[in-house]
Amino acid sequence: MSSVSFLTVVLTVLHCGQTQEKPTLRVYPHTTVYTGDTLTLTCDLKISHTGWRFAWYKVSNQLETMKENGPNTLSITASETGSTEYQCIAYRGPYGSDYASEYSDPVKITVKEKPKPTLRVNPHTTVYTGDTLTLTCDLKISHTGWKFMWFRVSQQLQPLTPEYKNTNTLSITASDTAEYRCSALRGENSYTDYSDPVKITVRKRPKATVKVQPAERVFIRERVTLTCDIESGDDWSYEWFKNNNPLSEAQWRKKYEISNVDGSDEGDYSCKGRGLTESSYSEISAAVRLTVSEKPKPTARVDPPTTVKRTVREKSKPTTRAGPHTTVRSTEKGTSVDFYKIFNLRMTGNIFLELCLTWLCFFDCVLYVLCFIILCFVLFLFPLVHIVPMGTVAV
Repeated sequence: MSSVSFLTVVLTVLHCGQTQEKPTLRVYPHTTVYTGDTLTLTCDLKISHTGWRFAWYKVSNQLETMKENGPNTLSITASETGSTEYQCIAYRGPYGSDYASEYSDPVKITVKEKPKPTLRVNPHTTVYTGDTLTLTCDLKISHTGWKFMWFRVSQQLQPLTPEYKNTNTLSITASDTAEYRCSALRGENSYTDYSDPVKITVRKRPKATVKVQPAERVFIRERVTLTCDIESGDDWSYEWFKNNNPLSEAQWRKKYEISNVDGSDEGDYSCKGRGLTESSYSEISAAVRLTVSEKPKPTARVDPPTTVKRTVREKSKPTTRAGPHTTVRSTEKGTSVDFYKIFNLRMTGNIFLELCLTWLCFFDCVLYVLCFIILCFVLFLFPLVHIVPMGTVAV
């Protein structure tokens, strides 16, 4: 064999060994992705890539060419759910020439529907100003590799954290009523959908009021009842304070009773309510001052003061008649005596009697005059009869 023929055979063997290189297809970030995710396919050769070009295929019943004459990486977007296998090949020279590698082993990529998290609020979606809430972003799938972010819903979504967190819980302090959502991220660009919005209603913290029965000023040995009223109807436990110090014997009770109050019970009392959680509480009430004193001793007195009223008459002076409403001022031994609007029934009766007597006298006079006139008339009509003394005989 000539030297030329031997060299030709050696070069052919070397060439064939180089072209039978088998690439490896790699997928980033995952082979299981969700609709809308972006994937990067990489066709790796164990030898230098210099001078090599790559082609990509989607494996179905027949090879479907995706892209030719490209670099060893390809970006695709997962659009349809389902599973699909992919392959790649490397070659030198014109596409389809004998200077090609083997096909890579097929790699299956599974595309699922984009997951939707659920936002949960603990302890309640209706809270008070200043309460602490825990927002939980739940996924029905494993949380491994996922990061989470929460948003406040306004005209646009406002992130509550500067970046996605590795934990799926977030604590916030309630300030006002708003809606919230969350989402999850895996890798650099695999996002879930946003959760449905959850409305958190924030109410003004309720006020507490201390009421005292029977009064805030009491006497020793009386019974006193202090009641802590909170304007909200929720279930509360009650905390009591005396002079700003916890009142242990009254804790957790709505009413605090003192059966026999004494001086040691005097002081400033206040209260507040606590809800089901540590952060749920009412405002503290204004302090009410309980004053305890000795019972006063009874004293005789006329209340209101009375002015003595009496009639003063002097024998040397005639009695002055007064009407039913008369004011008279008289002085007896230097003491001023006031008569205010005396309704003198006795005087009124005397006047009535005198009027009656006057009318009777008038009628008597009229009767006397009539009798006199009648007598004169009779004497005029009939002459007088002269009476002759007995013993005288007329001849």
